[in-house]
Amino acid sequence: MRFICAGLILLGMIMISYEDEQLTFLHPMGKLFLETSVKAVRVSIKATTQLTTTEMSENFLSLNTILTKYKALAIFTSTAALSTKYKTAVQPGEVYLAMAKELFTHLYTFMDSTKDILPQSSCVYTYNLIDKSVLSESEKMLKAKQAELSALTSGIDPKADKDNQIAIESFVTMFNSVCHDWYVHISTVISNLDTLDGLKFPENLKGHLESLACLAGNGIEFETIKVISSTPVKQGLIIELDVGVPASQKEIVTLTPITYNGVQLRGEDENVYFTRETDSTIVTLLNCTTTVEWVNSKAPFCHKVKLEENCKAGLMTGDTTKVLKYCLFKYATPPSAIRLIDNGILIQQLGLTVTNGGKTVYNVPPYVLYSNKEVKVSSEDEELVFPALTNFLVEKTLISRLTAIDILAMHSKCYWDTLWLEFDWTEYIDWAALCLGGLLVPLTFCGICLGCRNKVVQSMNAKKLNKAKRKRNMRETRALLRESRL
Repeated sequence: MRFICAGLILLGMIMISYEDEQLTFLHPMGKLFLETSVKAVRVSIKATTQLTTTEMSENFLSLNTILTKYKALAIFTSTAALSTKYKTAVQPGEVYLAMAKELFTHLYTFMDSTKDILPQSSCVYTYNLIDKSVLSESEKMLKAKQAELSALTSGIDPKADKDNQIAIESFVTMFNSVCHDWYVHISTVISNLDTLDGLKFPENLKGHLESLACLAGNGIEFETIKVISSTPVKQGLIIELDVGVPASQKEIVTLTPITYNGVQLRGEDENVYFTRETDSTIVTLLNCTTTVEWVNSKAPFCHKVKLEENCKAGLMTGDTTKVLKYCLFKYATPPSAIRLIDNGILIQQLGLTVTNGGKTVYNVPPYVLYSNKEVKVSSEDEELVFPALTNFLVEKTLISRLTAIDILAMHSKCYWDTLWLEFDWTEYIDWAALCLGGLLVPLTFCGICLGCRNKVVQSMNAKKLNKAKRKRNMRETRALLRESRL
């Protein structure tokens, strides 16, 4: 008896495991972070530099002096071939240097030397626009390289000429690189200041804010930044921000409706998702929005949409009969194949050619394919290629446990759901009114005609009656005259 009970329990566990490993109406697709509470933190940015206009001019003058000395090297006067080649080689650096100088001059137009105000918040990020040490260090390296070139002379030894060329090429590379770096840095700074001055926040500064202690904590990657003001001050700008960060959040699992021959559960729509919590089997329908103040598009606010209780119970317990009876369905065209959160590949469309490692897969959609080989999904118009993965120890395929009768019942339910929910009463009322008007017009015309006929008949009858009365009166009058004569 014990062996029989143990066997039944084992069989039940196998059946439950088998059902869990089969597709029904919903399947986990991905993860979604939800904000349940959000707060705003006032942050001030102090964009400044200690580099004065005089110091800036000296740096550019120094680089131009280095360039002039380079072009006047003795080796260039004695070797025309080297002169032409290597004087031309520094032209990219010259161009970048000229553009950088112009941008450095433009930098100071963002400042107002008459203002010196303090940030409004105690949470302050200091944005160092130009680091003097970076400019001075690059200038020192170029001077050292240029000094090495001063002793070069051209000789009859081929090896010496080759060493000279290597030294010159090293200087050219460094000069062009330094000038390019100066230009890229100042152009980035100018671009950021232009954006901040327009009350928008540059994407490349978000990582800098995340280092602030006042913004430390979970959810900082979902911050929403609003620029309140930008005020020019002495040697920089003061920018005031309101940074919205999640005060609390949670992670949920999104569920994708499984499509059977173009029919799936009704409910999912733009910003509306079937979901469940990571440690729960309760299915919920969430409508998510990012239009609330401080809410980031990657972590929206969501509220529950009513889902019929019997339908929800059927989805949670896997009761196919209850789902088919109480849930609503719709017609849909799913993507041919999608990669799920567990790296399985969900195939839902008919008429596709699927190969797993070059071998054709003959399963009838929908199914989920787990493979460590390359998977190709092809149709007449497109081909999707999913790369090989190595994290599957055992390849497997999940198929649906819905029978052909279940799918037929789903299609029938979908037909009546669509007919009822998408029935446009106003359109049919308009057509009914038009048809009724078409019937009433001839009836009205007939009524008018009959009314005219009756009026004519009544008029004719009235004339006949009057004529008869006159004749009777004449007879009576003649009779009275005859009696009076007698």
